[in-house]
Amino acid sequence: MTSYIKKTECKRCGKCCTKGGPVLHIEDKTLVEEGHIPINRIITIRSMEPAHSPHINTVEPAASEMLKISGQGKEWTCAFFQPSLNNCGVYKTRPIECKLLFCEDTAGISAVIGKELLQRSQIIDKNTELFDFVQNHENECPFSMLHEMAGQSRKGTSLPENSRADISKLIAKDLVLRDKGIAHFRFSVEEELFYLGRPMYFSLPYYGLHPEHFLPS
Repeated sequence: MTSYIKKTECKRCGKCCTKGGPVLHIEDKTLVEEGHIPINRIITIRSMEPAHSPHINTVEPAASEMLKISGQGKEWTCAFFQPSLNNCGVYKTRPIECKLLFCEDTAGISAVIGKELLQRSQIIDKNTELFDFVQNHENECPFSMLHEMAGQSRKGTSLPENSRADISKLIAKDLVLRDKGIAHFRFSVEEELFYLGRPMYFSLPYYGLHPEHFLPS
């Protein structure tokens, strides 16, 4: 008869790493400050931005801002995962979610998901022009505004022309501010994804809308 032994520690098979990088928590702040996790490997998921929810395994508006380790290429495989070695490149300085994740018992990570999340405001120096710029972008182009404008389309209701025009203006404003930020602060593409998150038009398909219908001509 085959005997079954309950596994109590991670096998480091890399399966979880290929499903996406972790979200950072306040406890991970020192990893960023010390350069173990550089900002060009972090993507900001802004509050109310449609994003994958691990609890229900579907996409829904984020309840709060999240800083997530970026993927590789067009995939969400964690940026620090080394496929050729089937290993983590920052294992000794990995984030708290990685330490708690155990495929066969998810109680540990489930207990911290969505709690004490690290924010951009805790990383960017508040006494800088850059901090003010990021805050202004958040105030001028909040995802809550897009959600309010496009929400009824998500429910299958056609949007009136004035709502479509408002969405186009919001998408255009987001892009204009990004261009200003890149020109003034010399962001790389990767740094832009940390400071400003993903362009808002990326989220339009969640509402059943085609981005090309709302982008500036």
